[in-house]
Amino acid sequence: MIGGYFREHPWHEKVGVRVEAPFDALTAAFPEHSFDIVDEIYMFRDQPYSRDKQRVLLSLDMSRTAPKGKRADNDYAVSWVKTYGQGRVFYCSLGHREEIYWNPNILKHYLDGLQFVLGDLQASTTPHPKPADPQPVETTATPAPAK
Repeated sequence: MIGGYFREHPWHEKVGVRVEAPFDALTAAFPEHSFDIVDEIYMFRDQPYSRDKQRVLLSLDMSRTAPKGKRADNDYAVSWVKTYGQGRVFYCSLGHREEIYWNPNILKHYLDGLQFVLGDLQASTTPHPKPADPQPVETTATPAPAK
């Protein structure tokens, strides 16, 4: 029913999170299109997790996250919604560290998810493809001029 089975949690550090549906009612809590967070991030098995069956709201931005996962598709969803029979499912894996529950953006995301499940907040459950990961920007340090 949830849409995925736990495989492992290789990240317990600062990771980049991409807001995949930035204009969706369920991601209104996030004013930016991405953010950084320190949490224990779950990785899900390849089956039954599928972007064909759920609408991913938040995912790891792998251009800003250490490559520790084992998925061939490099797709690490953090939050999603879907329909199940006549009902609605909201899932978010954030919340393994105590300070997450004091983060107003995360709390608003949870509240919006609960309102969606109860039918008080309308949002799309139409799946969408994984966006292309931006390439990490490589910088070359320029030495300071001699004085």
